[in-house]
Amino acid sequence: MGDRHYMCIYFPEWSIDVTRRALRARAPHLSPKALLLTSRALNQIVIARACQHARALGVRETMSYALAKALVPDETHVETFDPVRDAQALHTLALWFGRFSPIVGVDSELHQQLHSKDPRAGLSSLDPRHYGIALDLTGTERVHGDSAALCDRINSLLQGTRRIAISPTLSGAWALSRYAPTSPYIVRTLTELSAHVSHLPVQALRIDDTTRKKLVDVGVRTIGDLDRFPRVTLGQRFGKQLMCRLSQLYGGLSEQIHTVAPQPTYREHATFEPPLTHRNAIVTAIENLFARIIASLSKSHAVAKLFLLAVRDTEGHVVHKELSLASATNDAAHLRAIVYPIVEGLRFCGEVSHIAIEAREIARTSTAQTNFHSESSPDPEAVSRAYGALLNSFAVRLGKDRILKTTLTASHIPERSFRYHSEVLRPSTLPAALAESSHHYGLDKRSAAAPPPPPPPLASPYVGPLDRPPVLLSPPEPIISIAMLPDRPPSWIRWRGAKLTITYGIGPERIAPEWWRQDPQHETQEEQAFYERDYFTVQDDAGRWLWVFRRLDTQEWFVHGVWR
Repeated sequence: MGDRHYMCIYFPEWSIDVTRRALRARAPHLSPKALLLTSRALNQIVIARACQHARALGVRETMSYALAKALVPDETHVETFDPVRDAQALHTLALWFGRFSPIVGVDSELHQQLHSKDPRAGLSSLDPRHYGIALDLTGTERVHGDSAALCDRINSLLQGTRRIAISPTLSGAWALSRYAPTSPYIVRTLTELSAHVSHLPVQALRIDDTTRKKLVDVGVRTIGDLDRFPRVTLGQRFGKQLMCRLSQLYGGLSEQIHTVAPQPTYREHATFEPPLTHRNAIVTAIENLFARIIASLSKSHAVAKLFLLAVRDTEGHVVHKELSLASATNDAAHLRAIVYPIVEGLRFCGEVSHIAIEAREIARTSTAQTNFHSESSPDPEAVSRAYGALLNSFAVRLGKDRILKTTLTASHIPERSFRYHSEVLRPSTLPAALAESSHHYGLDKRSAAAPPPPPPPLASPYVGPLDRPPVLLSPPEPIISIAMLPDRPPSWIRWRGAKLTITYGIGPERIAPEWWRQDPQHETQEEQAFYERDYFTVQDDAGRWLWVFRRLDTQEWFVHGVWR
């Protein structure tokens, strides 16, 4: 590995630099002396990031905003810390660095948090030292020439604070870019590396805080101090992570770069000269563009969940439509059946001169093994495709926010054991070629009022234990009943105007409110309406099973569920 060369570029004030550039773009006349980024922690506003001028005045991270405001001058600009925006901006810059090396990536810790299920929470607690870019420069010497010249070129191109280091190992370049006394810092061979990193603190090894504290307790504060201990002893006392980091630092263990790659764009457009005048010709042109996008998606083994359609006429007006699907698809026949009635309903002001279609929310296709069972058995893949096609039709015609899904919640109370939620459309933009003209003519759909929420269903599918009914009535329906004893099932009930004789009953099962959640000031009306109940599973003379309960405070009876 001695002939390998890695470059790490570290941005110690990346969030401040991004905020300052954004502020300069939207308000060039503003030039604040200090810049603060705040976040909320433990019900108070604290400092998440501070510029160099504010830190010189005594401002520190996690300091309360009230105290920081007293330390900085009046000409201070304050914004809310947005870690997702900053991470995405660094990812975009890493793509730009592809002109210097084919292997470019961001820090592994930043990459993991950016692609996690909750990137905002993970990035908010991420150490700022992980805001950096890594390049593999191996084999590029003939293109860039001397390493020092390359560092000078990158320094002249970049704006804002940055630190650059080049090393024969990726871990060495990372450590030197963060903790070396000067920048740029260049180490060309593995033999020289040991001497250059020996004075760096043990934090430069990217070990966790627990291991670092253990090392400090025994007097190890720099990487050079570790040479006093045998490698076997270090592994036994401080764990495998320390040994792994040391091996990566000195070239004994290879380390991969989490490379970044530009996302492919799936966009088709057509300009018509002379313009299209007949509606059938316009519909045919739109269908052809959709077919071309579907072909591109299929070729890349990808599917799309959102399609943006923009139609511009000769007078400059733009009509746009968002086709947001419930599930991603690249089925041309299915998409044509959905698109045709939507396109038929569009109104055009004049002759059509330009049409653009773009696919968004791209995902990879999933492949399944061919079914080897008999032809009479259902194909799960075909059933899944049919189910997705049905949901897509509903999503386009009714709106994606009106299709509700059910998720489980941690509660033993039937009404609270599940929750409805909808996949509300996320903000998106028109194709770049038409976005400016559509905004100019005020045709942005986002300015329209949101549709009213759907009414609550009469019956709710209930996902719970096996001894619970699959359908819950919302709200529970009152009944008249007679029970021989208070703790026995009813003998008969009158429900929906009919008298039902109970032939068999099981119970009671008492369900009480969640006392640990009771807070009269914050309880919803539904939570306040729940009282202690005795539930019975009963069967009427027609063989139907019902789930009934009696309120212990009023002795009223209700039907809450039905087995179907």
